[in-house]
Amino acid sequence: MGNLLDYIDWRGDLTLRQSAFCDIDALVLSCLSYVDLKDIVPGIGEGEITLRDAAELFFEKFSKEETEKDKRFTAYAPKMMGPLAESKRFGGAVLRNFTDRLDEDKHLQFAALEIEMDDGGLFPRFPRNRRHNGWVERGLRSQLYACSRGRLRGGICKPSVLGS
Repeated sequence: MGNLLDYIDWRGDLTLRQSAFCDIDALVLSCLSYVDLKDIVPGIGEGEITLRDAAELFFEKFSKEETEKDKRFTAYAPKMMGPLAESKRFGGAVLRNFTDRLDEDKHLQFAALEIEMDDGGLFPRFPRNRRHNGWVERGLRSQLYACSRGRLRGGICKPSVLGS
């Protein structure tokens, strides 16, 4: 069975215009929330950076050797930065509005960033918030992306779909 790095290698040469955004793309992008992007991706309203440029800054801050030594489950995510940055599919994606909050007293950990793909679709990220149900977030991810591209329910995005 292949893994996400295999997927990036297999589909990374295709733009989103050649092959539409899919659930595996959403899974790949979800992994970015487990990468330490502090001081790399601009915060809310502070600008933007391509994934390609963010990866370059990431590897200036953390060596590939450091990321290889990390054996935690989430250590897989930084290993994807290089292949993502080098791919046609993901490298030009724009990252912005990064936030990372940790409040040990409230047992709250939250990280989020907005990703704009080269086809104009937005991919909001909410993965590390332990106060929300993960299955709800996973269910909404592809719907939110499809809505940003006008592809949901015949091109009409209904507020009830997004939970509002």
